[in-house]
Amino acid sequence: MTRPPLCCTTHPDALAGWQCGTDGCRRALCGACTARLLKLFTCCACGGPARQLTVARKSKSRAYWLGAAVRYPFDAGLSLAIAMASALAATGLLASMVEASPHQLDLGVRIARTGLITGYVLATIDRTARGAEAGKLLRFAHTVVATVFVWLPGVTYGLLLGLPGPAARHDWSLWLFAALAVIYVPLVLAVAVTDISFANLVNPFRTFESMLRLGKTYAIALVAALGFAAVAVLGAAAASSIQHAIPTPVVRDAVAQLPMLAGLAMLGHAIGMLAHVHGDLLGWGSADLFVDPLYPHVIAEGRRKLANRGGAEAAADAAEPGALATLVAPRERAEAAKLASALKAEELVRALRIYEARPSWSAASIEDRQLVMLGKAAARARKLPLAQRLLDEACARNGRAVGQAWLALAQLHADALGQPERAREIYRKIVAEFPGSDVAKLAAMHAGPAVKA
Repeated sequence: MTRPPLCCTTHPDALAGWQCGTDGCRRALCGACTARLLKLFTCCACGGPARQLTVARKSKSRAYWLGAAVRYPFDAGLSLAIAMASALAATGLLASMVEASPHQLDLGVRIARTGLITGYVLATIDRTARGAEAGKLLRFAHTVVATVFVWLPGVTYGLLLGLPGPAARHDWSLWLFAALAVIYVPLVLAVAVTDISFANLVNPFRTFESMLRLGKTYAIALVAALGFAAVAVLGAAAASSIQHAIPTPVVRDAVAQLPMLAGLAMLGHAIGMLAHVHGDLLGWGSADLFVDPLYPHVIAEGRRKLANRGGAEAAADAAEPGALATLVAPRERAEAAKLASALKAEELVRALRIYEARPSWSAASIEDRQLVMLGKAAARARKLPLAQRLLDEACARNGRAVGQAWLALAQLHADALGQPERAREIYRKIVAEFPGSDVAKLAAMHAGPAVKA
């Protein structure tokens, strides 16, 4: 039975995406009643921490996730599919331009195409499980090494028999290798994008244990993956017919690849969803991490409550960001405007590129809050020295965002740098220096049970 939608306590006509965690408040909060502070949310009424209402991904039906895989090539994966189709077409065009005689580079083209297609499937799996998170190449390397002992013996054995000769086709051992690969490899591909250690990744007993935990879910995912693989094969078979129907050379080669790539995108998405939905069964954290917002379209856009701050400090917190100093060079001012625009749109990857492209910045070009956001973006990109330098600079300025800067620095030490003691010291410093503020309340949750905001 579908439960009725939860509405905001203050605005009954609006959906509530959060709930205040402060005793005595406990309001259901809509986007206008919730403020966002980095990755944390606060109640606009009392300034206390707010918990986002979520739903477990496992609670959604298998038909929902199957439909998501079918829609993926035409929605989130469309741009990647077009780029890959263009790359495959360019490979053939480049080979035809440089080869001295017809079909001289056919083998090289096949190898290049195989590498591109393999990378495309791996990128789809990784994007499904982890979004745009950095570190794909390292996870790809883990995947290749982890699957070596599955496909290498089978390929070696097949070559010894004279693959693809008639002897190889009738050898039961080779078919056994193939069946093992079909059953085993999809789960290895899903596990490889998690944070599992390399030792556990190459341990087949650990993989089969995860397979047993998934049970019927993995069997259904495997059947779906085989179906999507069949779609890719049919798409590849239809490529020649599509090429004959389009007169423009490069365009026809690119368009002819799209049906095959669509099937491969569905295949990669189905495998990646094993980690995205059931990561806890693969040893990738606890079950409460694999959730989605109950109302994903509700956005926290309220203004945070200014609790117990002095008059001058509260006025500074409430003030809108000011204009850039007029003494800044025009070129730097223009780049700072692009940086501010990227941060405002929450395009953190682009903002970080803009920041790193310039050797140095004037203090007047970047505001304290922007330094905090850049530091968080650098931490996500695993550029930890840069993240620490940015947050240290924001803390040293002692401006209106200093509380947020200290909070972000504590999170960096706790999560990325692996220094929990240093993180607790910073949390205690926040509680002591900003008593009664919302950042102090958030810090007190991590500083220890005896510390109160």
